[in-house]
Amino acid sequence: ADKLKEQLQSMREKMKEESIMIMTIPVGIDEIAFPYHRIYGKKRLPLLLAGYKVSKESYWNKKSDNKWYACTKIDALCTKSSTLSSDAMDNYYALGCFILKPDK
Repeated sequence: ADKLKEQLQSMREKMKEESIMIMTIPVGIDEIAFPYHRIYGKKRLPLLLAGYKVSKESYWNKKSDNKWYACTKIDALCTKSSTLSSDAMDNYYALGCFILKPDK
């Protein structure tokens, strides 16, 4: 089971109508980077965000200079991760940043 999805559903139930949540998660091509985390892509991201209204979203990717740059959603969700290295410094994925409201 996807624990993050379960936690987001639980938080949504506790949120007031005017509440917002800011969330940043790994995005790219859908993948489970066991035992570290999941990467949310074209298939998993909509399932994760179910029950929320996305009021704002932005996506970020690293370039060869190892700095984060804003990118399009398509570019971010097409990013192939490299998260299976035992060295955390070698791990890579895109980021999705979201402002969420409960869809009640």
